[in-house]
Parts: sequence; structure tokens; C-alpha cells
Amino acid sequence: MFCDTGLPSLFQSAYNLGAKKEWMKVVVAGGAQILDQQGFFNIGTRNDMAVRKMLWENSVMIDYEDLGGVVNRTIKLAVKDGKVWIKISGNGEVEI
Repeated sequence: MFCDTGLPSLFQSAYNLGAKKEWMKVVVAGGAQILDQQGFFNIGTRNDMAVRKMLWENSVMIDYEDLGGVVNRTIKLAVKDGKVWIKISGNGEVEI
């Protein structure tokens, strides 16, 4: 919900720990209309556009995305080896 402040903070923290853009695997998930199924506020769509804009402006490419719809998603990250799983409500978990 707070990509405009969370994403820059996440990347800055990663860079401070020695991360390099070239080494990153960027997975973007979410953007669903969970709390606003009528689309009045379009929070999911607005966050999707804001994330894409920030990444584009910083020359960061998306490796995988699962966005939109009206279902919850949960992301699991194995920090040790960088493996990523996405669990979509009602569909189980998939390794990316």
C-alpha cells in the first residue's frame, strides 16, 4: 500500500548492505483491489503504476510480476539463496 515510501527505503537499505542493481532479481506482486473492489480509489492500480515509474526511472528491470485482480498474494523470500515463492489465495504456492 505504501510503495512511494517503502520501495525507496527497501532499495536504499539493500544498497547500504552491498547490493548491486545488476545482481538483483526484482519480483513485483500485488496491486489487487482487495479493500476497494468497486475500484473507487484504485489503490492497487495506482501502486502498480508508481512502482513501475520508480523502477523505470532508476533503470531497474522487473524479472517477474503477478499483479492486479482481486486476490491476496503472499511472497516468501529465502534470503540465503534468493529463491522466491508467491502464494495466490486459492491457487497454492509457486516458486519463481
